[in-house]
Amino acid sequence: MTPRAPTTGPGPDGALEVVVRCRTSPTGVDDRTHPVTIHPDWSVTTPHDIEAERVGMALGGYCSCVELVDVTVPALRSVLGLLTHPVAGGILPAPSRTWTVERPHACCRSRRYPSIVRAARHLRTPTHLAAVVRAQRRAPLSRTQFEQVLAGAELSWGSFQHAPPHPARELVREEGGLDDLWVCGIPPEEVERLAALAAGVTEPLPVAYYLAWAYGTVDGRWLSEAVARCPDPDTATWLAWRESPQSRAPASEWGGWLGLGVPRRAVLALVDLGVPVQRVPALATTLALPRGTVARELGTWALVGCTPTLRHFIVLRDRGIAAADPSARAVDLLCAEVGAVLGVGPAAVDRTDVAVLLEALGTRRAVLDVVRRGVRRAEQLLDLEAVDRCGLAAG
Repeated sequence: MTPRAPTTGPGPDGALEVVVRCRTSPTGVDDRTHPVTIHPDWSVTTPHDIEAERVGMALGGYCSCVELVDVTVPALRSVLGLLTHPVAGGILPAPSRTWTVERPHACCRSRRYPSIVRAARHLRTPTHLAAVVRAQRRAPLSRTQFEQVLAGAELSWGSFQHAPPHPARELVREEGGLDDLWVCGIPPEEVERLAALAAGVTEPLPVAYYLAWAYGTVDGRWLSEAVARCPDPDTATWLAWRESPQSRAPASEWGGWLGLGVPRRAVLALVDLGVPVQRVPALATTLALPRGTVARELGTWALVGCTPTLRHFIVLRDRGIAAADPSARAVDLLCAEVGAVLGVGPAAVDRTDVAVLLEALGTRRAVLDVVRRGVRRAEQLLDLEAVDRCGLAAG
């Protein structure tokens, strides 16, 4: 396949010769075929005298080559730019992670596609293109003849579903990935530019990473800074598909948490709770733990809506709890019960304090007991236990 240079003519070198079936009846089947030449100015030469055939048709005859000249070749001209160059757009997100065609026709009006690529490939099928032409030109179009001309054009241009040869193939992970990006409107030169934005990533990137730029909302500078802190192709792809992530937190926060090995779901929770990644070094130093261990523990707490500080970790370590496993449902229920005991709303005691007390004491009943005794913060548990020990010694 030769590279496709921009052209205004029907063929890569200007003129285009195709073989078509010639019919003498609009409904009949005729196996006679002959070549036709479509010239660079889109004029057409056939074995027939087209003007004489027009006269014959006015008198009741029929020649399919008149339709070829008047309808089919103009139809080819209207879609050739789409087929020989990557054109983005025309695809919209739908429920359940599916995609639809933006301007559907009968062939795709009720269809949802499992991927952008599948939807984009449908836009290039003869069935869809014929429907587009009929809608735009408001004229009858023989789909059979249109498909014949398209097939002839494809023999000259090379596959309309594949990108021209390019070194950018090495930048896409999947076999045939550059072709998928081509039909989705992303040319090889753009693939090279987008790959460079994934700072520090040395492996090929998935097709999904590149599609995020055409169909997502990510900012290039933000992504480069975030990925640089965790240079991994799958992480870069995940970040690229977040909904406006730059509006939720700086790149340093996203990249910082990911770089410390925090699972993605927990990173989302940490970002949404506004827990600063700068909290990790101080905690790690004081607790004498690796930073990654502390970061992942903060992520575990964030998943249940809690943001423990050093005083909370001290309470847990005092109880011999090195790795907590809080339950969001249990914390929700206990917050409501604490509010009921105090005669106020469920936010009477900070959610994190309630959760840490539950981890430290083991049961909701034990937590409610210490709340009745005046405990409102987890760190007060240490003082209460000291008082209890003194009381036992005195007794």
